[in-house]
Amino acid sequence: MDMQIEKDGPRTCVELIGILKKDDARQVSSALEEIPATGCTELVINCTNLAAISYDSVGYLVSTLERLKNRRVKCIVRGANPVALKALQAGGLGRVARLE
Repeated sequence: MDMQIEKDGPRTCVELIGILKKDDARQVSSALEEIPATGCTELVINCTNLAAISYDSVGYLVSTLERLKNRRVKCIVRGANPVALKALQAGGLGRVARLE
């Protein structure tokens, strides 16, 4: 799994590439937790190149995005393939982020 982060003013774009497993989700969560300190008010997670996501990693992502939402960061997750999208929806991501 690879992750690329690009900051553009108040927006930060994070691209997830490959297969997101539990250990990877911990690393992604740690990186995302640091984003509000950069002045970010909008976080876009691009899942276009995310091949798959393990169900046990969804909880890490949802809880992290919930904390970011509480810190007034607008979260958007876009481009997930149908299988990954189903896992994200089942894990409750829709309540903490906008899914596109």
